[in-house]
Amino acid sequence: MNVEQTLSLLNTYLLADIVLIPLAWLTWRLLRRVVFSRLETAPRTLYRPVHLQFAGGFGLGLACVLTVVGLIAVAGGYAVGPGWQPFSYRGQPPDGWQVWGMLTVQSLCEELLFRAIGMVLLAVLIFWLARFVLLPSDPARQARWHLRLWLASGLAANLVVSIGFAVVHLRNPAVTPFAAVNVALAGLVLGQLCWMQGTPIGAWGWHWIWNAGLATLGLPVSGIMLNRPLVDLGISGARAGVISGGLFGPEGSVMTSIVLLSLLVAMLLLQIGSMQSSRLDNDSIIATP
Repeated sequence: MNVEQTLSLLNTYLLADIVLIPLAWLTWRLLRRVVFSRLETAPRTLYRPVHLQFAGGFGLGLACVLTVVGLIAVAGGYAVGPGWQPFSYRGQPPDGWQVWGMLTVQSLCEELLFRAIGMVLLAVLIFWLARFVLLPSDPARQARWHLRLWLASGLAANLVVSIGFAVVHLRNPAVTPFAAVNVALAGLVLGQLCWMQGTPIGAWGWHWIWNAGLATLGLPVSGIMLNRPLVDLGISGARAGVISGGLFGPEGSVMTSIVLLSLLVAMLLLQIGSMQSSRLDNDSIIATP
């Protein structure tokens, strides 16, 4: 990607963010009204300060980037040998600040569109319909039932939106079926983080540092070469196959699959644990004379 393309994308995503931010705010208000207001004792992952949400997502994303690239390097995915192909650049690569700026508004745009608006609207719809049809008549059961429905509606909406997220990336250069599965897994991680926190702030932090981290190391981001390495680790190409992801980059690697699946399971366990703590808190409140 050259300078002109990068700046053009930066302006396009910036304009899109200006439009999407108020829409995302409206969907967040709807989420609070329809879903959060029904949770008598909110799970502890919700309502954390915004800066802690972003820092948590940023830290998780950075750990994922370093772990995946390290595993690929140890497995020989970047070593020159059979099947190795060099990374190529078209035109004059942009400066680091131009790439980081573009990725800042790009990652925000995708999180607003896919998670804050698309996923939240679908999850709210599922929650409302299920509550309308299946709500237990016994008030004593409703608190626990709403918590379970919060988890289930988020998972269902996340799965649908993550598939769409992967489909959008099918036109990227050097994409493979395995890479598409990994993009869907990344979408699931981002959606889970968004639903656990109740906002897309943490997901934005994860998404940004993942893309920016790969670009900083001079690696393809979803098959697109954004710039030359800003931190040179001596990686100038990759072997074809699922170890490195080939020219699509680490997002096409089995190492990414392992890391994302592990993170997704850990987040689900954390969310379930948060729900159980909420139920215990609620039960203690009810039992208090």
